[in-house]
Amino acid sequence: TDADPSFPLVKFVDDNLHRLANLPMLICWGRHDFVFDLDYYREWQRRFPNAEAHLFASAGHYLLEDEPVAVTRTIQKFLIQNPLG
Repeated sequence: TDADPSFPLVKFVDDNLHRLANLPMLICWGRHDFVFDLDYYREWQRRFPNAEAHLFASAGHYLLEDEPVAVTRTIQKFLIQNPLG
C-alpha cells in the first residue's frame, strides 16, 4: 500500500517498466520458484511480448544455482544474437 516506505519507488518502476519494451530482452525463469511463481513469469511475458523467454523446468528460485550451465548458455546465445552497442 502507499503506507509502505518503498511504495513510491515500486510504483515508479511499475509505471515506467514499459519503457524497456523495445529493448532486446531475455527472461530466464525457474519453473518451481516459490517466490516469483508462474503468475509473475506470465506477467513479464505479457508486458514484454517481444522478449525471448525461457522457463527452466527443473529450476526454482535459485535459477543460477539450479541450472548454471543451461542458463549461462542461454545468456551467451542471447548476447551473441543481440550484441550490445
